[in-house]
Amino acid sequence: MKYVFALLFSFYSLIGSAQCIDPTLVNLNVMCPAIWAPVCGCDGNTYSNTCEATNYGGVTSWTDGECTGLTCLPIPTGVDFGMCDMALGIAMTDSGCVSLSGCGYIGSDGIDYSLGFFTSSYACNASCVQDTTVFIECIDSTLIDLNAICPTLFLPVCGCDGNTYANACEALNYGGVLTYTDGACIEQAPPCTNVNGISFGMCDMFIGFTFNGTSCWANMGCGYVVDNVDYSASFYNTLEECLSNCGAAGTCVDSSLINNVLDCAAIYAPVCGCDSVTYNNPCEAIYYHGIVNFTDGPCTVGVNEWMKQIEIFPNPTNGAIQINADLGGKKELTVMNISGQSVLEDSFLSKKKTLDLSSLPAGMYFIKITSKDGNVTQRIIKE
Repeated sequence: MKYVFALLFSFYSLIGSAQCIDPTLVNLNVMCPAIWAPVCGCDGNTYSNTCEATNYGGVTSWTDGECTGLTCLPIPTGVDFGMCDMALGIAMTDSGCVSLSGCGYIGSDGIDYSLGFFTSSYACNASCVQDTTVFIECIDSTLIDLNAICPTLFLPVCGCDGNTYANACEALNYGGVLTYTDGACIEQAPPCTNVNGISFGMCDMFIGFTFNGTSCWANMGCGYVVDNVDYSASFYNTLEECLSNCGAAGTCVDSSLINNVLDCAAIYAPVCGCDSVTYNNPCEAIYYHGIVNFTDGPCTVGVNEWMKQIEIFPNPTNGAIQINADLGGKKELTVMNISGQSVLEDSFLSKKKTLDLSSLPAGMYFIKITSKDGNVTQRIIKE
């Protein structure tokens, strides 16, 4: 009885392990963490972590650590493993990697071939065939027949050449395409695409930060593909990464980003904001001042020297402000709101100017002063 139980246990264990890859597990839209915690899949491949093994490879089992390489032990012609109908796995024979059954791993020649069996054809080929890469041509020009009359049906296929064809007949006869998949080809949206108004599904899953036309925001959804367009290149893992790549395409300040409750780390990793102000780090620029666009490193000495020659007070103000500009020549003055729109313009020749802001609603503004030598922008709060 114990022998029968052990045999049945071995049988069901082998049946379970034989299915190494489950295609239903593959989900290329899942955002796996960018961490290196390698596992060796049952297919003989090393994956960065268990998430990638499951979602990108469909692997059903693995062991911790990188794959160390599998030993190929070919099964000689004439060796058999008994008349039992028990799946042993996939092994290299004179016919290539094939599935074998039998009563155990001891061959009829008395040798233990357990190391020669694998749980998948891929693992067997990877270990026993020096070059498993097969190059399949995509286009065969001899198949092209422009005189062929294809049906006027729209059953799109995506050819191996990356083009969408109305149906398989057109792919074959008009394009000479040898392989294709059902459905139209998926287009790749460029980085920093404005995804404002695009729904990525009703899933309550965070999928990354994207550009919305003015700044960046967090997105929830089920994946990156919408209407055959892949927007994955437009998604970023952090708000800082999104703004540093896409902020230049928007406005300078987005007040909705300001969160004075957030505790930014007290580290000095200076960035130069689009308002020509140096901030201690990206976190402070974004969450304390709403800066959308910035560059690494402090603002140039020239800009800082210019700012020393401009004095604007009081700040904050509830009405008039005094501008002291130790600059020569005519100076153009522009007051902009947080969207970058001009709300007030003036000019002056003297080094002092009084400006009345009482007509403007409360909020944050930018005062840009331009002279023959350059321009400087300073932020001011209207109460």
